[in-house]
Amino acid sequence: MIAVLILLYVGLLFLAVKLKLIQLTTFWKISPLIWFVFLNIALIIPMQFYAPGGPVLTARYSVQIVPNVGGQVIEVPVQANEPLSKGDVLFRIDPIPYQAAVDNIAAGLDLARTRLGQAQRLVERGAGTVFDVESAQAQVAQLEAGLANAQYNLDSTVVRAPSDGYVTNVALRVGARVAAAPLASVLPFIETGDPILGMQVSQKDLRYVEAGQSAEIAFKMYPGRVYNAQVVRVLPASAPGIQAPSGSAAAPQRIAHAPLWVRLKLQDLSELPKLPAGATGTGAIYTDKGAPTQVIRRIMIRMDAIINYLSPM
Repeated sequence: MIAVLILLYVGLLFLAVKLKLIQLTTFWKISPLIWFVFLNIALIIPMQFYAPGGPVLTARYSVQIVPNVGGQVIEVPVQANEPLSKGDVLFRIDPIPYQAAVDNIAAGLDLARTRLGQAQRLVERGAGTVFDVESAQAQVAQLEAGLANAQYNLDSTVVRAPSDGYVTNVALRVGARVAAAPLASVLPFIETGDPILGMQVSQKDLRYVEAGQSAEIAFKMYPGRVYNAQVVRVLPASAPGIQAPSGSAAAPQRIAHAPLWVRLKLQDLSELPKLPAGATGTGAIYTDKGAPTQVIRRIMIRMDAIINYLSPM
């Protein structure tokens, strides 16, 4: 932007000299340098913290699908990247061993309930003891709990979508064996809904950024357009500042002044027909200070939107 302003000034200066409106004295010869210094001090430098800009990344929440039970896969009805609703079947595990466990416990529970009834009748007749009744009651309670757990395992052989979304990279096939292990994800599930928009802002430019301030985004996918947005929050932590628990004392490390994340949201999602995870763009935040300098940022982001027609990066 500063180069455009300098070229504009030089062009006007050249025109003024040609039309003999001014004489090309030493002052006018060095005036482009003076103009350059003035622009930096009066507009460009203040603009960086009154209207900070930075790259924008679109993200979505991902759920790693891990079954609650292990076994052999007998059906995978889903297709990659096809929309799914909450509760839709992702895949089925062979239920035979789990159904057998349910039937086995259910049979034992029926017998335990029969013995409980017999023990209660014997007590009523004075031919039994309270201890026998209590023992029978405990056995019934244990079997009921076991049956609930077995039924839960049986129901878990049908793995369903946890929310609206889609699965991607579906490599799971009928005949594969899956395990109920924390790190044994078999499908990546991507939630749909409002996209997560994160903008990276240099630390020195964050001083006046607050929630609720207006912003604008120019997406690479939609060249020539600028979308209105709003600041949700400045994220209170980033990876370099998080200390993981360990048995070691604090050790020195190289500190880099990495940018921090600002969460944005689009003011009108209906204007945006499609915004997949990984979509990028350029963002600008307009703080409550330095309104004159924000004009330059508004021009710059619109220039970025037009350049998006030509530049792939």
